[in-house]
Amino acid sequence: MGEIVDYRLNTKNDTIIISAAIKDKYQHLVKSNSRFWRNSGLKIKAGLSGVDVNMAPVHSLLNGGISFANIVPSAEQAKHDSVLYNLYVDQQQALMKVVQIQIKFALAKGVTAGTAINYLGIQVGEVTRVELSENNQAIIAHAKLWNSATEFARQGSQFWLVSAKVGLFKSEHLDTLIKGNYLQIEPGQGQKTNILQVN
Repeated sequence: MGEIVDYRLNTKNDTIIISAAIKDKYQHLVKSNSRFWRNSGLKIKAGLSGVDVNMAPVHSLLNGGISFANIVPSAEQAKHDSVLYNLYVDQQQALMKVVQIQIKFALAKGVTAGTAINYLGIQVGEVTRVELSENNQAIIAHAKLWNSATEFARQGSQFWLVSAKVGLFKSEHLDTLIKGNYLQIEPGQGQKTNILQVN
């Protein structure tokens, strides 16, 4: 369908921009909401229920490759010379419904990029980066909520850090010693928002 023709470093945010040429007869398939992902190898996921094997085509295993799909088939055709797309790690992440949020903390000790966001014991998102606010008075955690948890991006949603507590008489959350700290979310009922604050 096409090929990679160039790649370069974007010095503004330390990302890589990959330029691709799509053959004329396939250009109508690329929409404004197309999702692209790396199709570069063999994935094995083992668990108590068995082993799942997800293998890319042989030529992709050898050379690497990029695949894409359209989330909403009726979306308009992309303007190929001006559209930038994110390149996701795999198909599962590419096709996942995601909402970006910002969580404002007065103090965010233990919150780092990769910190999980959990609800009812299940991971529903993760922190992607942490930075100081513009006035240097707070910590801003940039995060993603996945799939149905995107509905939790509402005013009134509460976040708190869960970490191990070890004492002589009582210990709590010892699983975080292995899995790491995580943010627990309690959904609010307010209006939708992408900026949330920890009280």
